[in-house]
Amino acid sequence: MSPRSDSRIHSLDGLRFVAAMAVLLYHFSYRGQMGDPYTAFSVPILQPVTQFFHLGVGLFFVISGFVICWSVLQQNTWDFLRRRFLRLYPAFVIAVFATSACALLIGGGLFHATPQNILANLTFLPQLFGQTFTDGVYWSIVVELIFYGWVALLAYFGVLQRWFLPTVSAWLSIAILNEFVIQNEIIEHLFLTPHAGYFIAGMLLYRRMIARQGEPLDWIYLVLAIAHCVVFEMRRGIPFAENAETQLELLSVALATLCVFAMFALTLKITVPDNLIRYTTLLGAISYPLYLVHQNIGYMILNQVDGLLPEYGSLLVAISLTVGLAWLITRFAEPRMLGYFRHVLGMIEQVARHLRFFPDRRNRIFVSE
Repeated sequence: MSPRSDSRIHSLDGLRFVAAMAVLLYHFSYRGQMGDPYTAFSVPILQPVTQFFHLGVGLFFVISGFVICWSVLQQNTWDFLRRRFLRLYPAFVIAVFATSACALLIGGGLFHATPQNILANLTFLPQLFGQTFTDGVYWSIVVELIFYGWVALLAYFGVLQRWFLPTVSAWLSIAILNEFVIQNEIIEHLFLTPHAGYFIAGMLLYRRMIARQGEPLDWIYLVLAIAHCVVFEMRRGIPFAENAETQLELLSVALATLCVFAMFALTLKITVPDNLIRYTTLLGAISYPLYLVHQNIGYMILNQVDGLLPEYGSLLVAISLTVGLAWLITRFAEPRMLGYFRHVLGMIEQVARHLRFFPDRRNRIFVSE
């Protein structure tokens, strides 16, 4: 069977929002007052559950592995990269300026913004310029970009089309060896070895469930990918938890990691009714801006309202304002920024075509050419 090219799994839009909200609750109720504290606010009664919600990032990576394979199948390499850029960069630029503005207005000495930091963050890699991320969550965007780059490169040269399983096998082998034997930092960043299992699991599930192709070995690699994630998360433990080394806590981490994959698999089975599709689409659209702006801006809001409202009142205010800001970005700011960058990319395309440097070959993943 050929891959479905006219379908969209609307339930994944809702799952993106669930993942974003999980990370938000992890930061607001648990992470903010741990380690180097960003806020004194916490919700102790929620922490036994929300301490595991950092795994929402892993859920995002599984979704990316699944969706990116689907996406790159439908278009040539340039169109794929163009769409990824337009999906990520306009909202990212807005988030950098919004977070920096809030730091200047209500940062309270804990959060800072300088012109140098803002400009460096607009490159996605501020560390190259001696700067830190404007918001700590940006690290995962860099991981996503590296993954996109590898997928585009391998698809353009036909590697994924012809040697999908050997590619997955090589990547998974590198990830396992580096994480548990070699532990080389360059290999870690280049091949995303801590998170490779999440991406690979998503790619394999796409191959089986959407492309309707694959071999029995796919299931073996899927189990190995999930096992890699479970063992990695158990070794990492619960961030900032003093008792993360205990067997009980490690078992809880393992079960929570397995829940990531169970949630994803169950979501694929959900059919969204036609009258709810507009709402799941909206939730999917605001999930990325929400992920970008929630952490530091949320901490600043909590610092402003903490003590003025009951515990859950402060949490509700922070959630409402950050979700509201994400909606405003999606509804008003992002479309305007999107138009600007489309114009810029259009001019680049014209120059590239004039120079005959524009790629026109199509990438057919899992379909013989």
